[in-house]
Amino acid sequence: MTFYCPSCWSEIDPKLTVCPYCGANQKALSEEEYDEKLIRALHHPEPMTPIRAAYILGERQVKRAVAALEKTIEENSDPYLVQACIVAIGKIGSAESVAFLNTCTQQGHGILARKAAYEAIEKIKQKTM
Repeated sequence: MTFYCPSCWSEIDPKLTVCPYCGANQKALSEEEYDEKLIRALHHPEPMTPIRAAYILGERQVKRAVAALEKTIEENSDPYLVQACIVAIGKIGSAESVAFLNTCTQQGHGILARKAAYEAIEKIKQKTM
């Protein structure tokens, strides 16, 4: 089994208490709040983990995750991760995100992302009515 530091995502020995790459205290990170761990997982190197994290953040409607989800969209070219983040923003229902989502309908993230952005905007509009 592969273990990663939840701070820098470097592969580490599971017995270590401090990451040799970034110096993060592994015990302190393991005691973090669940939502914070999910936000960190948006940068995990295993491709399906960030997608799952985005999905769960959306299901839990974690409002403080919106900025991290938007940043993940801006920094990634994986169309499935971008789509998952857009869907999560729609589920969270942040009216402040409508302008960001409008740009997603225009940008080159692919058809999946554009379609998800249109649907997310509609969900947010329905929630705020």
